[in-house]
Amino acid sequence: MTEPNAALAHRHRLARLGPIYQLAYVPDDFDRALAFWTGTMGAGPFLVRDRVELVDTRYRGARSDVRFGLALCYWGDVNIELIRQENERPRSIAAGATFRAAMPCTTSA
Repeated sequence: MTEPNAALAHRHRLARLGPIYQLAYVPDDFDRALAFWTGTMGAGPFLVRDRVELVDTRYRGARSDVRFGLALCYWGDVNIELIRQENERPRSIAAGATFRAAMPCTTSA
C-alpha cells in the first residue's frame, strides 16, 4: 500500500530535519510505561525523579506552578523521557498520547 502524497511529503520534510535524539511521553500509567520501556524495550537504567517543581511559570497566560515526576534514560543514542504531572495547577502537561520528538536544528545567517 502506498502513502498518500501529502503524508509522503510530510515524512520527507521531517527526515530533512535530522535524526531524532529524544522521545518524550506523558503516559496515562507512568509505572506501567516505565515497566514497558525497561522490560519490553530493554531501555535503561532510568534516572527517576519525583516532585520536580517549577515555580513562577505561566501556561496560556495564567500562573501555573507545576510539579511533576520524570524518568530519563538512553536507549541507544535516543534519550527516552517519561513525564507525570503531580499536581493540578492547571494541567499544563497533558496526559495520554502526548508525545514529543526532538531533533537537532540549525539556522542559517
